[in-house]
Amino acid sequence: MYSVFSENPVLSLEVQAKAPQKEVERMNRFVVLVTHFFRRFFDNPLTSLDDENATRVIQAICAVAVPGLMFAMSLIPSYFRFPPPFPAPPRGFWPRVSDHYFYVLYTAVVTGAVTVFEWDMLFPDKIDILVLTPLPVLSRKLFTAKIVSLSAFLSLFLAGSSILGAVFLPAIADEPSYFRHLAAHIIAVAASGTFATAFFVALESVLLNLLGERIFSRISSVLQALVLTGLLIVLFLFPLLSHNIRILLLSGSHVMQYFPPFWFLGLYQLLLEGASALPVFHSLAITSGLALLAAVLLACVTYPLAYRRKTRSLIEGFVAKNRRNWFAETKNKFLHCTVLHRPRQRAVYHFISQTLKCAPQHRVYLSIYAGIGLALIIADSVTFKLANGQVGFVFSEKGLHTAVPLAAFWLIVGLKAAFTVPFELTANWPFHVIGIRPDHEHIVATQRWTLLRALAVTTVFVFLGAELDPATLGTTHAMVSRLFVAQGISLLLVDIFFLQFMAVPLAAPLAYSKRNIAFALAAFLVLFQGYIETTVSAEAWLQRSTVRLVIAVILIAVIHLGLQYQQRKMIRERASLPQDMDLEDFPQRLGLS
Repeated sequence: MYSVFSENPVLSLEVQAKAPQKEVERMNRFVVLVTHFFRRFFDNPLTSLDDENATRVIQAICAVAVPGLMFAMSLIPSYFRFPPPFPAPPRGFWPRVSDHYFYVLYTAVVTGAVTVFEWDMLFPDKIDILVLTPLPVLSRKLFTAKIVSLSAFLSLFLAGSSILGAVFLPAIADEPSYFRHLAAHIIAVAASGTFATAFFVALESVLLNLLGERIFSRISSVLQALVLTGLLIVLFLFPLLSHNIRILLLSGSHVMQYFPPFWFLGLYQLLLEGASALPVFHSLAITSGLALLAAVLLACVTYPLAYRRKTRSLIEGFVAKNRRNWFAETKNKFLHCTVLHRPRQRAVYHFISQTLKCAPQHRVYLSIYAGIGLALIIADSVTFKLANGQVGFVFSEKGLHTAVPLAAFWLIVGLKAAFTVPFELTANWPFHVIGIRPDHEHIVATQRWTLLRALAVTTVFVFLGAELDPATLGTTHAMVSRLFVAQGISLLLVDIFFLQFMAVPLAAPLAYSKRNIAFALAAFLVLFQGYIETTVSAEAWLQRSTVRLVIAVILIAVIHLGLQYQQRKMIRERASLPQDMDLEDFPQRLGLS
């Protein structure tokens, strides 16, 4: 007989008594429960290719620790005083404040994003309830094990995101007291990360208590994606905010009063400078202490109540009501008459839509790309200015022009990356049993699903830019030109990024997705700047005459048809290759050894 907690056999009491002390400790129920819950945080198809949890932990910690080290290394030329004949002025006060702001912000974003990314695992799920509750284990012990594993998991990322900055920044910065700077850094950064974690744990707990599991499950994924997008936007806006940090803090604006990273920046400066700190840092430090205390207390009070309510709802269950969606039916009929003429196209198109509805992790994955894209758009389009003692926003004309190509690029790349990550790889066995291999109809449906979303998003950005700055689109011809550029780059980007996409979306092996993500990242680093400049220049070129617009239509049509022809050729060549026999392992053996 084997334990459901581990792979070790359940030994008799006599054998356990003769076993070494280490073996007895390893079979301790509480330790096994904590280990089980901790490992489940990393049981995510988006994070690894294998089941080696130790490797996943090390990779995750390194991933969040490296940016802090790289930022500290980039500051060495700013702090290091070169000897003559290359003297360098000492780093000013406000640039030092912006350096401290980065670490406070980065740790808060990392811990908050990890907490939100593991949103569904903060509480027991149906598998935990069905497997663990029938066992002779006290509910109190299950709850305690969950708390310990959750605390260990979040503390791991809190320490990983801040440890290298705490080691290197005080050593690089030429402050009067190294140990005081070290203590200020550790306390402020740890408080910032703890606040972010406690806030999002409390947020989910409060929503579960107020709405219940049934309603919360409907809005959970959308809220999760929005929060992750917001956190990434805040992180990628660091250059913009740090450049204007003096204006923001000294203007008396309400922005700083409702922006948590500024609270803990005030704590950082107060601990570092003491009584000589600016008055604004004193008030921000007081706010940070009150906010941290409130978030922790709220999480401690609401989490046990939400844990109990979620556990009971999972045991009792609930019946979801299926309501007829007239809008969806009308939309599908229109699509079937226009762009989805064949049954296989309709099958793949609706397979994508229905699968993404049941894949919260993929929606989180897409929110990461959305956050990066929106952050770049905002950073390129918005600047701060101080007028009459108040901070205002100014929109850049060039930034508004780059918003459309940025949105199209990150949307299509994000969808392509999400399609190459399997939702449930073992559930794809029917594709292999019937011997189906993705053909041109399947790929066309995937491209059209992506293209329709890209067309909608880029059109929204065109009209949003016209609304924010009407002077940029003063004529009808200018509006038509910008719309054409938006639709044209969406079409060509879909053709280019999906040229070698030879799989059913959300059903490809994970190794395939890793290769494509790496390729997309390389393409971004090498070609992105040229792509943006070319798109903006093309828009200006098209606005000069209608003849140029007609020439551009013909050129895009020729490129599109050429890419489609090349893709059909690649599909025919792939069809002549033998099937991968390893893919047939699951249906015959059902995952059994």
